[in-house]
Amino acid sequence: MLKRWILITLAAGGALAAFAATSAGSQSGAIHIYEASVKGPGAPGTVVITGAINDGGTGSATGGITGPGKVVLSKGSIKDVATATLISREQDLYGRALRAPACALVGTITGPVKIVGGTGAYAGITGTVNATYTVAAVLPKLKNGACNTAHHTRPIGVAIFIKASGNVTVK
Repeated sequence: MLKRWILITLAAGGALAAFAATSAGSQSGAIHIYEASVKGPGAPGTVVITGAINDGGTGSATGGITGPGKVVLSKGSIKDVATATLISREQDLYGRALRAPACALVGTITGPVKIVGGTGAYAGITGTVNATYTVAAVLPKLKNGACNTAHHTRPIGVAIFIKASGNVTVK
């Protein structure tokens, strides 16, 4: 079901936003994470982190619901877990009706994401960020004119934007 892949993509995306870590030499502080994805489900998004650290890389939308999310940055990688609050809000967002007749879905949710570990310069990282997740998608139509919301369906177009801020500590 399309709602499921969007949920996984967003949860992981929310997780992706939360992957920010501290750079070498900085042990803790406020971070700001920005992530954008236009490739659809399962595709990594581009991630930029500023604040106590400054780094960039890509995030894979393969975690979140079924396991931790992961972002690979230039100095290491970071794992995160979307909280039940964020997952519940995503389910509410993607459970709503599509805008007819265009089969469009637009929405924004917010919620906490826990940073639970990392590698390289981010080994031992922990923290929590509050993520704002915005998505816009247009789905194809079936021959009968109804929106195709099947799980395997790829959207005609999708844009996902995530901004998250919070504090992290590297032990």
